[in-house]
Amino acid sequence: MSNLYFNKGDRRAIMALSVVAVIIVTAIVLFGTNIPDDSARRTTTSESVSSSSENSTSVSSQEKLKPVVFDPNTVDSVTLLRNGLRPYQAHALLRYRLAGAVFRKPLDIARLNCLEDEDIDRLLPLIAIDRKYSERRTKYPIGKDYYSAQSSSLPKTSLSDNTRAGNDGNHSADSRSKSIHGNGNKFTALTPVDLNTADTTLLKRIPGIGSYTANRIVAMRTRLGGYHSTSQLLKLLNISPDLLEWFSISSSEIRRININNASFNQLRQHPHIGYDHARDLSRFVKLYGKIKDERQLRSTNIFNDDELSLLSPYLEY
Repeated sequence: MSNLYFNKGDRRAIMALSVVAVIIVTAIVLFGTNIPDDSARRTTTSESVSSSSENSTSVSSQEKLKPVVFDPNTVDSVTLLRNGLRPYQAHALLRYRLAGAVFRKPLDIARLNCLEDEDIDRLLPLIAIDRKYSERRTKYPIGKDYYSAQSSSLPKTSLSDNTRAGNDGNHSADSRSKSIHGNGNKFTALTPVDLNTADTTLLKRIPGIGSYTANRIVAMRTRLGGYHSTSQLLKLLNISPDLLEWFSISSSEIRRININNASFNQLRQHPHIGYDHARDLSRFVKLYGKIKDERQLRSTNIFNDDELSLLSPYLEY
């Protein structure tokens, strides 16, 4: 028993140590599990930032893919890409507009050869043409109303006034004549022009056609070998449908190309054939011999029905 006896000082020390131990254990129990270490805090923060970044990216992507209403007369390339057009299609639209084209109604975008039917179907509900473009404003009426509109705007001069004016009266009459014809000696009434024989000077007399368009019409006629339909101007040159009434066609002027004897370069340079079709045609003739008629050409499936309807007036076998 003497070995287990503690003096008064020992007992006080043991009591003090016991109290400290109890306090430490209590603190650990109460606060130890609620205080995350630095690594835990860093992990939590990193996960929070990552989650926030992913949410932000997702929202940004959704906004980017969401189509928006646009006016093709003022739209930029970013909006066109946002609405699903491919870069080359957006570029073609901007170049078409830069050449002087005006979109007066939503369906005018169908003039762009680079757009497929599904592209047009998707874009039409998004197009909103501004009023200043949809309503044509010009003091030079087109077609049969041109002469009457210009004449009604001329001041009336009596015979006696002209007699008193002498030579000045004659000069006034000449001025009125020039005013009626308009700038560039434009036609004063609807006058059909033969697409296959007209030169640029004659084409420029049509109201709405300038040097640039006249040169394009003649250059395309040379490449084609002549026009067989006025509607070719819509697809090949994006001419306004309003101008078609000014043109006529002389089918006898069409120059044909022999599909069996023409070289690869001659075939591919034709606007209705192109590189891919020329390659397939040359390969077919080399492997299987000459193509005898349109029926056999159709059976090769090199051209679809629409392509063949445009091309057949230019072919001989």
